[in-house]
Amino acid sequence: LHAYCTTARFVANGWLAFAHARKNLYLLDPVSDAIVWQFPLEIPPIDLAVSPDGRRVAAALEFDRRLRDLPPQVVLIDTLSPRGLKFLERSVMALSYQDDGRRFVEAAPDQVHECDAESGRQIRSLFRLPGRTLDICCSCDGKQVLACGVAGHADPDESFDAEDQGWVMLWGEDRGDPLRLEGHTAPVVSAAFGPEGLRCATGSLDRTIRLWDTSSGELLHTFRGHLGEVRGISYSPKGDRILSAAEDGAAVWNVAPYAPVPVES
Repeated sequence: LHAYCTTARFVANGWLAFAHARKNLYLLDPVSDAIVWQFPLEIPPIDLAVSPDGRRVAAALEFDRRLRDLPPQVVLIDTLSPRGLKFLERSVMALSYQDDGRRFVEAAPDQVHECDAESGRQIRSLFRLPGRTLDICCSCDGKQVLACGVAGHADPDESFDAEDQGWVMLWGEDRGDPLRLEGHTAPVVSAAFGPEGLRCATGSLDRTIRLWDTSSGELLHTFRGHLGEVRGISYSPKGDRILSAAEDGAAVWNVAPYAPVPVES
């Protein structure tokens, strides 16, 4: 497909699922370039999550009420039966599946919920949010959730920039109240856990990537060097590198010295 895409995700079996600006959701085989299936969306999603096994997809849609008087929706798709769709009428800013694929977390306008992956039923509320969520992720064991965003700006169509305030919240199953990770000076747009869940990282419009200890919330290091705003980060499977995408290009950062146990690079 040769057109602008809004969201892309690799899944465990090597297929690539992504949301397309022409309002279609595709599942691709990157080897043959064949479209395994496609599904039309009413509008490009705010966020898209794919379960690690590639079976389930959740997409958050928010309609412009000036154009169509429709409620916000979450669409759940089972790729083994893509016509068996579930539409949930609720507003969600960001989504992430847990590693076993049986549950996902969703960031509503004011709090984070844990949900059943098949039915979409909200199982429990995890913690309240201080503003609009721009990214959310789960640790590999599903016992921690990291969310980040921008203060205020509840309307997903409302623009924000580096002059606005950001926030980061780290929730743990055994912790009780979430930790607020302080340090970024602008909206925080991307979050990621290390493979063991002992470290996490965040990327911000302040042009930095920050590395945190998840047990204490301590800031371990601030990586500087991007000349443009950071837009996305990703941990390597070994936990020794972080890949960042920014307005001035991509970069790889060595985080092995900050690992809780030695990591061979």
